Amino acid sequence: MLNCNETITIYHKSYDEEKRTDVYLPTVVKDCSWFVKTQSAISEKGMVYDDTYIVRIPLDHAPDELIFTKGDYVLKGDVLLKEAKPSDLLKHKEGVFLITSYSVNDKGSPYTRHIRISGS
Repeated sequence: MLNCNETITIYHKSYDEEKRTDVYLPTVVKDCSWFVKTQSAISEKGMVYDDTYIVRIPLDHAPDELIFTKGDYVLKGDVLLKEAKPSDLLKHKEGVFLITSYSVNDKGSPYTRHIRISGS
């Protein structure tokens, strides 16, 4: 895959039974592609903008321990926060999004096999 030169951090939501609260566990993934598509629409309040993010992780670069699901957060860069909460994650200036869909594209040549994660 082309342009796989970005690093991302995926924060996976998990439940800590001892603390009785949700925690977000980070996993750093290197050699990904990062794409942002900005869309606009006119509403009663004026022009409204929305960014859609698409990250592709080549299967040969995906860590074995990679765990994520819809509702997890993806941050651009190597960002390790201690005891991260969604409000902390959303403050990231480089780019952050909530995962709304994903797919594993494991067909075709080894060069094109990847995990596709998207959200806004």
